[in-house]
Amino acid sequence: MEIGGASSQIAFEPRGSILANKFPVLIAGKRYPLYVHSYLYYGLNTISDRIMQLLKKRVPTELVNNPCLQLGKP
Repeated sequence: MEIGGASSQIAFEPRGSILANKFPVLIAGKRYPLYVHSYLYYGLNTISDRIMQLLKKRVPTELVNNPCLQLGKP
């Protein structure tokens, strides 16, 4: 799993049959049938922005503290 700024990606070797998003990858002469998917708008920056937007709607003041972060952190 990789979490970027605007999206998150997941890749793994499935145990069962997954037809969509399955890509064969060759590593050191061995073939791995990896499942790969990207979730747009679930990256760290995007989620943080969405949380702040929701908090500002609930508390319409200039200074909004995110309850998931330490005080003083943006």
